Amino acid sequence: MSSSIDYHSLIKNIENGTLNAPVYLFYGPEQFLAKEALRMMTDHYLSPEARDMNFMKLDARELEAQDLLQELNTLPFFSEYRVLVVEHAEKYFAATKKRSQEEEEILADYMENINEACCLIFSMEVKPDSRKKIFKKIKEKGLAVEFEALKGAQLSSWLRGRVERMDRRIKNDALNYLIACAGNDLAVLEHELQ
Repeated sequence: MSSSIDYHSLIKNIENGTLNAPVYLFYGPEQFLAKEALRMMTDHYLSPEARDMNFMKLDARELEAQDLLQELNTLPFFSEYRVLVVEHAEKYFAATKKRSQEEEEILADYMENINEACCLIFSMEVKPDSRKKIFKKIKEKGLAVEFEALKGAQLSSWLRGRVERMDRRIKNDALNYLIACAGNDLAVLEHELQ
């Protein structure tokens, strides 16, 4: 597959039904968009009835690689897929501690024999070290998705799209004023629209 994409490309893949990688890395400062993409991916992979038994969110800061492997190899329950989200995944992709390197190796080895019934999503706010073996494996077997902070025309376009989804309209002056007051924090902008 060998791929890195941005938020917009990921959303298009979800909407077109062409999303089928077994592993993803979400990274970047715009966590509002990452969470939105995660909700959409969960909807893509799991029916509402299957979520309770087949969706799991873990914190990498409190997780040993062996425990993660056990979860990764667990089969879905009355569903085609499981979705496993590993938040704060910096220790696998950015850290240089011996323990993290060992865990990175364990997970990179897992990617040689992936459980196709488990959709694994790593999430972190920092940019990964592209030299890491695990990062290279993700690009080979899945998708790395960068969530950059929106600015300028992208931010205006995103905000205008949100307003239109609410079946409302906004004048350019009001849009610019809202951005000037709230900045580019999408969570704040979303709240202001409500």
